[in-house]
Amino acid sequence: MRKALLVIVLLAQLVLPASARIGAGMRLGFQDPSFCINFFGDFEITRNIDITADFDMITADIFIGQFTGNFKYTFDVPSINPYAGMGLGIGFCGSGGYYGYPSTGGVYFIIPLHVGMQIPLGAGFYLDAEVRPVIGIGEGAGFSFGFIAGVLYFF
Repeated sequence: MRKALLVIVLLAQLVLPASARIGAGMRLGFQDPSFCINFFGDFEITRNIDITADFDMITADIFIGQFTGNFKYTFDVPSINPYAGMGLGIGFCGSGGYYGYPSTGGVYFIIPLHVGMQIPLGAGFYLDAEVRPVIGIGEGAGFSFGFIAGVLYFF
């Protein structure tokens, strides 16, 4: 197992560009129907292409959690770094459901869309803010809208 992991790491060094970076961050905001805490990781493959992972905790009358994997494209606009992307994931919630979420609680699929910007703050830190419409597919199809902002740090 250790040898396989070592081989994967060494091959990644050969395949990925030298500019590849890994970041992590936290954002706070609103994701319909309530307050949202978001933890995320950002793997910048090239200057314009990122793969990200998000975990959302949405506090409402019920607890809603969401895990997503996302593709993000960053446009070439210096000092603002606007981006757009799309993801796919699963969510879970307690009973009571909202929109497309299961009314008895359980698991559902989500398709988040991401439109935002990363403003450099210095020393590897970025202000990351995004508007995020989400399509939920559970007992039916639903739609929620959100705005989150926070700090991203690239290692």
